Amino acid sequence: MSWLPPDEYVRTLPNATMYAALYFTDTEGNPLALRSAHGVEAWQFPGGNVEHGDADPFAVFDGGVLTASELERIVLDPAEHTDWLVQPLSAWKATMSPRLFTRIAALQEARDGGSAAFLSDPGPIPM
Repeated sequence: MSWLPPDEYVRTLPNATMYAALYFTDTEGNPLALRSAHGVEAWQFPGGNVEHGDADPFAVFDGGVLTASELERIVLDPAEHTDWLVQPLSAWKATMSPRLFTRIAALQEARDGGSAAFLSDPGPIPM
C-alpha cells in the first residue's frame, strides 16, 4: 500500500455542500425568512454556504431580534432572494415547507427555553 500526497488524498474524500444561517425575529417574536430566487425551498433563513473545513452540513445560529427600523434596511441580492417576510410562527406552518417549518419551530422552542437544539435532517429535499 502506498501513501498518497495530501492534495491527492483530499480529492478522494466525499464532498458535501454546507450551509449556515441566522435565526432572526422581530420585536414581537415573529421569525424572518427570505424568499429564494431559485426555489428549491421557497422560504429560507438568511445565510450562505459554509467555508471548507467547517464541521456541520447545516448550522443555524440565533441572530437575535431586529427592530422595525433594522428590518426596513434589509437589502436583498435579487439574484438570490426576491422578498423577505416576518410573520407569526403559526403562519409559517402554512407558508414554508414542512422540512423548514420543523427547523423554525425547534429554533423558536430552543430560544424560548434558553437552550440549544440539535436537529438531524430527515433526508434530501424532494425535487
